[in-house]
Amino acid sequence: MNTVEFAIRDGVRWRLIFCNPAPDAEAANIGQANFEWVVEAVSEMAIRKAREHKPGRDNLSWGKYLQAAVTRRELRELA
Repeated sequence: MNTVEFAIRDGVRWRLIFCNPAPDAEAANIGQANFEWVVEAVSEMAIRKAREHKPGRDNLSWGKYLQAAVTRRELRELA
């Protein structure tokens, strides 16, 4: 999970936290409705990813995005 936090002041967007691997999702901080959404969405994603797992394969698809960025290649070239 990754979050991006930002603020807008005088019409200007300010980055606060980008690429936060441990976002604050405490109900008291994000509100009960948002907390319930986060729990549901992350649970569904975790179950889906577990079902899609292929034994013996690299299941970290995000690695292809990094590889493409580092090697300055198109993602489709790494298929």
